[in-house]
This record gives sequence, C-alpha cells and structure tokens, in this order.
Amino acid sequence: MTFDLPLAQIDAVRLETLRTEGISEGRQLEYKEALPGNSDDDRREFLADVSSFTNARGGDLIYGIQERRDDDRKPTGEIDAIVGLEIPNLDAERLRLESMIRDGIAPRMPPVTFHEIPRGSERPCLLLRIPPTWAGFTW
Repeated sequence: MTFDLPLAQIDAVRLETLRTEGISEGRQLEYKEALPGNSDDDRREFLADVSSFTNARGGDLIYGIQERRDDDRKPTGEIDAIVGLEIPNLDAERLRLESMIRDGIAPRMPPVTFHEIPRGSERPCLLLRIPPTWAGFTW
C-alpha cells in the first residue's frame, strides 16, 4: 500500500508496482483518472471521498490512474493504465481543492498533503494524503 510510506518514496516506480502487482483500491487507497471538476456532482463526490478517508484511518487518493473495467464495464478497483494529469498550474489546483475541503467539510479537518508524482516525459500524477481523524466530519 501507499499510506504507510513516506511521500518521498511514492514515485513513478511505486505506481508501476501498484499496477503490475494488481493492488486494488481499499479502505486507504483510491484511484481516480481525473481531478474533480467544478460541478456540484464532482464537488460532492470529492468531499465524500475526503471525509470518508478522514473519518476512518486516513488514506491516499491518487489522481491520473485509469481503473480496469470488467466485461460489464464495472470498475474492478485495479489499475488499468497510469495516464497522468495535465496540470498547468499545480499550485492553483492545490488551492482550488483545499478551498473545496475548507468550505465543504465541517468541522475544519487537518490539512491534506499534496504530492506530485513526476513521471519523466509522461504527465505527472497527483497524490492527496488525507490524515485520519475521528471527529465526525461531514460534507
């Protein structure tokens, strides 16, 4: 898993290991292909993911990961491809997501850590590390 590792150890090689070893999503790990947009549905899903992790044991959301689908097109929770993200301004994106968390989850939760995962000439991925708390956060 990733949540037990220091962020400095989560790199492109680690992502590839998650893919080749078939590591599925779980209580502390979730894969997302794209960052949340600004629609109400995207915002609700993002806040539900963040509050779910913080109310449990914490966890890592990794963006830029395409999930494998079964024959019925249902997500399997395993990595199909590491596609990366087109993030022209990581600082602006971090501020946007932090604002969504600050304005959408009560009471205020501990800060989420953002970790860009460079992939050489490929587009980077982004990991959000959500700390655990047991304060009963809601969105």
